Amino acid sequence: MKAFKLLRLSETTGATHARNRTAQRPNTPDAESRLPHRPLTLHALRQLARGHYLFVGGQTSFAVRLAGVPDAVHLVDEFIARHLVDRLDLPDCDVACYALSETGRDTLARGEQWWRELTPIQRAVVHITG
Repeated sequence: MKAFKLLRLSETTGATHARNRTAQRPNTPDAESRLPHRPLTLHALRQLARGHYLFVGGQTSFAVRLAGVPDAVHLVDEFIARHLVDRLDLPDCDVACYALSETGRDTLARGEQWWRELTPIQRAVVHITG
């Protein structure tokens, strides 16, 4: 449990606290490059790698569908902004369809490696904190 040692508030300052958090969680990407909802993101990337498509559509309402990922709506903007998915051209279709890009495959591989290195307790913490 050394990795998750709690520090009293009086023992930490902003810089010290940041250093301690980084030391407590090795292999954690920095805040700018960190993907949101990491367990959900990995799950969605796995589904895309299996050949499922991400559908985004609706002229009057916003609808998002990805097989096995009911909360995919929370990931769409991030996936598009980070180029994790490529848009497919579907003729005569009002729905945007996305497939996993090479960047997405690389991100998935790095994410899987990171996940394998976590202990069960660290995985539980990641599920709770995102």
